[in-house]
Amino acid sequence: ILKKQSKQAERYKNIQKDITKARAAVFYQKWQIEKNKLEETNEKYNAQNILVVDQTKLTASVNIKYEKVQEILPNLRTDENKIASELQRNTINLDNQEKEIERANNAVEEIQIRIEQIINDSNREQFLFDDAQENLIRVKDEKSLLEKQQGDLFIEEGVTKESSSKKNNNPIIDYLDFEDGHEQALAAVFSDELMASINEEQSSYWKTIETKNIPSFEDDIIPFSTLIKSPENLKKRLSYIGLISKKDDMTEKQKKLHDGQILVSEFGEIWRWDGFVSKGKQSSSTKAVLEQLKNRRLKQLSKEEKQWMDISKKAQQRLEELKEREIKLNNDLLELRSMPNTISSEKTRLQKLIDNNKKEYNTIATELQQQEQAANEINKKLKLEEVRLNELREEKIRLEGAVDTINETNNQLGTQVRERLGIELTGLIDLAQIKPNKGLAELDSLERRLERLIAEQERLGGVNLLAEEEAQDLEKKVSSIKNDQSDLLAAIS
Repeated sequence: ILKKQSKQAERYKNIQKDITKARAAVFYQKWQIEKNKLEETNEKYNAQNILVVDQTKLTASVNIKYEKVQEILPNLRTDENKIASELQRNTINLDNQEKEIERANNAVEEIQIRIEQIINDSNREQFLFDDAQENLIRVKDEKSLLEKQQGDLFIEEGVTKESSSKKNNNPIIDYLDFEDGHEQALAAVFSDELMASINEEQSSYWKTIETKNIPSFEDDIIPFSTLIKSPENLKKRLSYIGLISKKDDMTEKQKKLHDGQILVSEFGEIWRWDGFVSKGKQSSSTKAVLEQLKNRRLKQLSKEEKQWMDISKKAQQRLEELKEREIKLNNDLLELRSMPNTISSEKTRLQKLIDNNKKEYNTIATELQQQEQAANEINKKLKLEEVRLNELREEKIRLEGAVDTINETNNQLGTQVRERLGIELTGLIDLAQIKPNKGLAELDSLERRLERLIAEQERLGGVNLLAEEEAQDLEKKVSSIKNDQSDLLAAIS
């Protein structure tokens, strides 16, 4: 039995060797097929790449031709439009020559009307200029008189103000606005408090305080808050000061004052709620503030002087401009009156220009038509070449994909060989015992032989692969027993 099992095991091993050899042959044949495919595909890819390069150059050359034609066309179209516009303009001018006389006559009437209007405007501007000069004289006289009245005190207080302004920036006196005549009343009530700043960073300043629950005056008393325009800082204080025009029953009026209220006359007389009364005598500080307030009129006069000077200057400029326009319109009038004499020669000149325009236009239009036709033909060819280039590029991409697929197949084949046979692809030749000069059978034939060997191996069923080894051990034991038997028989004999 062991001998039979041993023969079966030997047969099984021999078939297994044949299967390994056949499988190696199948793998090798597949590998060769893929190698041939790869080589063929690479050749096609290289050839396709050459086609793509050549087609790219061809497409680029056609595109360059198209761009050159496209560069020419805009200039030709511009020239065509220019000549066409000039031709149209000259034609219109020629058609309108007969109407020029009528238009000239109408223009003469219009210019005469405009000249009359300019004369009227000049008279108006002359009046403004003369009025401005008169007002300038008036302002300068008043300013000179006021400066003379102030005399040395004005100069002294001006220096005081200048030095004070250096110490106290933004004094609130500079922000007051009121009609003339209230200077003495303001100076009497506030004195040098008006020199305090509106800036809280200064040593003395007016702080803004909300004005609410302010007591009112009697009807014949006018609150300073309605007479004096000032910053918010001073509005509460102004609401407590009333200007009186009549000094009847001042004792009774003073008794009716609420806390903080003050009555003052235009001459600087003061009646305070707490019983204080001043007859308007000016102190040095009050005089200084009064001069500061009076100085406002000088500022106003200076401002007014500048305004009248500006008006005078603008009127003078306007007069000069109107004079220039009048001269120009008179020249235009002379030119229009001489126009009928020049129409005939102008028509002759325009007709020559039109004839030249037509010839030049026909030449440019013909060239433009030819270039546009050439551009269309080149564009058609360019589109065809671009389509051809895209097709070649798509085929190149397809071949690249095919090469990648074959390489992937070879990688998978190498993985299968390593897993099934434990060798690399290059070892298949030795394992399959392939002779270089002798060709292999077709892959289908090799696969069928492998399938037959596998089927034959499977028909053997269960095989004791250790039977041969066990048989050899048993033969050794039998041989040893036989030797012992011979020795015993010899001994018995």
